[in-house]
Amino acid sequence: AGVYGVTQVDEDFDVIDLTPDSSYLRDFLNTDYDLFGKERNLRIGVYTNNYNYADKTTQQRLVALENAMLANKWIESNRIDSWFREYRAYYNRTAPYSASVDTDGYLTN
Repeated sequence: AGVYGVTQVDEDFDVIDLTPDSSYLRDFLNTDYDLFGKERNLRIGVYTNNYNYADKTTQQRLVALENAMLANKWIESNRIDSWFREYRAYYNRTAPYSASVDTDGYLTN
């Protein structure tokens, strides 16, 4: 009987299965799953305002922020969506904007 049980082990262990049906922990986990899903991939957004995005220093800071997030072991790099990265790629490959790009790849005024 013990060997049969081992063959039925499921790798999709869920801690909620260990909680009593009528417990605050189960209520919390159910709400958490409803709001954020079971993968535990919490989405966050970094928003900025009142910056001169045409300024090279501002552009460098945005790149540095993204690089810091990419270097963070707790953040999955394939989950980072950067409007600024897309914007830079666009103006680096698109005339007439590409004529206004400096040697470091930053848009100049």
